[in-house]
Amino acid sequence: MEALEAEIRVPLRSFDVDVTLDVPPGVLAIAGPSGAGKSTVLRAIAGLTRPVDGRIALGSKIWFDRSLHIHLEPERRSVGLVFQDYALFPHLNVAQNVAFGTREPIDEFLRRFRIEHLARARPAELSGGERQRVALARALARRPRVVLLDEPLAALDRRTREGVRGELAEILRALALPTVIVSHDFEDAATLADRVAIVVDGRIVQLGSSQQLVDDPATPFVASFTGSNLLLGHARPLGGGLSEVVLESGVGVRVASRAEGPVAIVLAPWDVTVARAHSPDAGMNQLELAVSAIVPMGNRARIATGTLTAEVTVTELQELGLEPGAPVVMSFSPEAARLVKSSVLQPGD
Repeated sequence: MEALEAEIRVPLRSFDVDVTLDVPPGVLAIAGPSGAGKSTVLRAIAGLTRPVDGRIALGSKIWFDRSLHIHLEPERRSVGLVFQDYALFPHLNVAQNVAFGTREPIDEFLRRFRIEHLARARPAELSGGERQRVALARALARRPRVVLLDEPLAALDRRTREGVRGELAEILRALALPTVIVSHDFEDAATLADRVAIVVDGRIVQLGSSQQLVDDPATPFVASFTGSNLLLGHARPLGGGLSEVVLESGVGVRVASRAEGPVAIVLAPWDVTVARAHSPDAGMNQLELAVSAIVPMGNRARIATGTLTAEVTVTELQELGLEPGAPVVMSFSPEAARLVKSSVLQPGD
């Protein structure tokens, strides 16, 4: 199978989008904050935006090369593109939408996406998940060799999103085509993609599996974006391979690594324990905080305090009997904390 290769530079108002991607068959997610240039990358690959420099190719087929003065029009690139709002034609029914732009028989695609029974329905009569399936069927009916999806789950409410996310992941794996997804939500990116490229201000600040990004974030922004706790402070080395980090609140905590100067402590929510009172274990870091929010997540829940967020099981939450405003002690071991050097906490630093 052919790989998609893209090296592009596109000037925007505040910065240049300047990225290099290698996408073999499989799914790559481009994730990051709004306005980072993610959709610009997708539009450049599709031929809707022309880079000022670079090269885009699928295998030996060149789609764009600034030095060779090659720029194939979008219709000459074998791309299946799904827009954030799905861009279905409201005056056409489902079958007509899927058939638009292709001479291929569409029955296979109606069956694959389980929308045969909706063939005569108009987009306004469909749910968000159904509209997404129609948009995917239309994109794939062109028999593309590359699939591009711009925020494919953003138009769905949270409940629908969770069900459709798993369904979409299965479809994309079965396609086995070079696929690029744009998302501002790390959970979506981690579920759908084999690899995730974090883009900030037009540049890739880290690329790897979702687990690599969570376990070893390259910057404080990546740590925060992937859902980790982030505590800013100033480190000084102690004995025994430990350091003390004095947080902005003035509280000191210990970490199991040697450091000095401005740092950010990265701490996964599941490495934080929650109790109503202090633990007798003197080796644990313990912070007295107040619950600001409790967010259910299936069979688990996240307890937020504004300083730290912990992830617990529903059973643990029920046993704690917490509600917003309740005082708690949040604890973590020195070994659970990881340090990222940072003097400034701007995205991409």
